[in-house]
Amino acid sequence: MTQEKDARYRMQDIRKGFTLVELLLVVGILAVVFGLALPFALNTKFTNELDTATENLITTLREAQSQAIAAEGDTPHGVYFDTTATPPTYTIYRGASWASRDTSFNAGGYGTTEFPKNVSLSTVSTIRDNEIFFSRLTGEARTTSIKSVLKGMVAIPAGSGSVSVNMNPVDLNKSFLVFGTSFNDANPSFSQISGQITAPDTLTFTRQVAAGSPAINISWYVAEFSNGIVVQRGSTSFGLLTSVDATLTNAIDLTRSIPLISFRKQGNNYDGNEFINAKLIDSTTLKLTLKNAPVNPNNMVEWQVIQFDRASVQTGDISFLSSDTAITAPVTAVNAQKSWLLYSYKTNDGTISNIGQKLVQGRITNSANITFNRDNTGSENDLTWYLVEFKDGTNLQHNSLNFTAAESLKTATISAVDVSKALAVGGYMMKGGKSSYSTDDNPGAGWMMLDITNSETLTVTRGANLGTADIGWFVIDFNSRPAVITLSVPDIGTKEITVTAEGLIY
Repeated sequence: MTQEKDARYRMQDIRKGFTLVELLLVVGILAVVFGLALPFALNTKFTNELDTATENLITTLREAQSQAIAAEGDTPHGVYFDTTATPPTYTIYRGASWASRDTSFNAGGYGTTEFPKNVSLSTVSTIRDNEIFFSRLTGEARTTSIKSVLKGMVAIPAGSGSVSVNMNPVDLNKSFLVFGTSFNDANPSFSQISGQITAPDTLTFTRQVAAGSPAINISWYVAEFSNGIVVQRGSTSFGLLTSVDATLTNAIDLTRSIPLISFRKQGNNYDGNEFINAKLIDSTTLKLTLKNAPVNPNNMVEWQVIQFDRASVQTGDISFLSSDTAITAPVTAVNAQKSWLLYSYKTNDGTISNIGQKLVQGRITNSANITFNRDNTGSENDLTWYLVEFKDGTNLQHNSLNFTAAESLKTATISAVDVSKALAVGGYMMKGGKSSYSTDDNPGAGWMMLDITNSETLTVTRGANLGTADIGWFVIDFNSRPAVITLSVPDIGTKEITVTAEGLIY
C-alpha cells in the first residue's frame, strides 16, 4: 500500500513541471513561428503604407485639379514636392508656380503631407521644379507639350530680296523658328539673312539687297507647343547706333527664358558691324549691341524671346582677346543630355579678310563646363551665352562634324528621334561652326544648314568648302511624356502615378 502511494506521488511530481529539453523545444518552435510570421506581417504593413501613400497623393492631385477647374482664387493650382525634406513632403498651392504661390492659401485644409518614413519618393520625372500644376478652368496639367515640328528647305532666288514659305497655321504665342543657311558669298548685303514667323501660316526670309545677289539655301524648323512655352517676337533696327533695346510686351522670368535673333544689313564686308550680341538685361528688355556703328542705316534684327515652363536657364558673358583661341566657362552642373547651348557675340574688325577669327564654336564640354573656341586669332569678340536645361521629357544630342577643305556635306548618325517632334540647330544665331579659312571674309566656310533627314540621320551642309571646319550641332527631341511620380518601399514594390498633359491622373 505504501509503495503504491509513493508511486502516485512520484507521478504527480513529474506532471508538475517540464524538463529543460521540453522548454527548449517549445522556445524553438515559437521562434520559428515568429520568424516566419514577422516578415509577412512587416510586408503587409509596408504594402499597406505604400498603397495608402499612393491613394493619398492621387487624392491630393485631384483636389488641386478640382480647385483649378473651379477657378478658386482665379488662378491655377498645383502640388509641390519637397524632395529635400526628411521625409519628403507634398503641398497643394494656389498660383502659377510654387515660387509665386499665394502664401495665405491654406490648401483647403490639406496642408503639407509627409510621406511615411518607409516610403521613398524614388523619382519625380517630367515635372518643372518638382511641381505639377493645373490650368485654371481646364484642369490640364501644365507640362510642356509639343504639338508638332514643321520643317523644310527653301531658297531665296538669285536677284531676289526675300522668300515666303506657306505652312500649316501655328499659334504665334506658342511657336518659334530656327533656321540655318548655306552660301558661298562674302557680301553681307547678300548673304546676311533674317527670318521670322510673319503670320500664323507664313515664314519670311529676307536679305537687305537683292540686285546682283546669289541664291541662298535655307533649312528651317518651326516648333509649335500645345502649352508650356510663351513666345514674344518683334523687329528692331539699329539705324546708325551700336546699341538698341527691344521692349517686351509681357515680363518674363529670366531664369527660364532665352533670346533667338537673326540679322540682316547692308554692307560690303563681314566686319565689326555684322556680328550682333543679344542679351536679356531685365524682365522686359532685350539689349542688342554691335562693336562698330553701321555705316548704312538699312539693317534689321528679327528677334524671338522664349519662356519655357519647365526649363532652367543659366547665362553669362565672356570675351575673346585678340590672342585667344579657346575659353572655358564653369556652369552650375546640368544634365548634358537635356541641355542646349546657344550664344551670340559682337566683334571688332580684326583682320577683315580673315573670317576664321570671327567664327566661334560653342560646346557643352561636360556637366559643369562649356567651351568656346575658334581656329584663328585677331579679332576681339564679346559673347553672351545661354544654357537651357530642360526639366521635362525633352532630350538632346550634341556633337560636331569635322570638314576637310574639300568637303561641303557630311552626315551624322543620331539616336532615333520622332522627326515630327525634333529640330536641329547650331549655337550662334542658329549657326555655330568654326573654320580655319583666312583668305577672305566669307562666313559660308563655317555657317551651315542642318537637316534631320530621317529619324537616325542628320545632314550638315556648308555652302563654301573653303578651309577646314568644325561644325557643332544640337538635335532637340521634344517629347510630351506625361509626368510620372514613383513611390517605393525597398524589397516590397513600387507604385507609379501618371499625370498627362490633358490632366488625366492614374
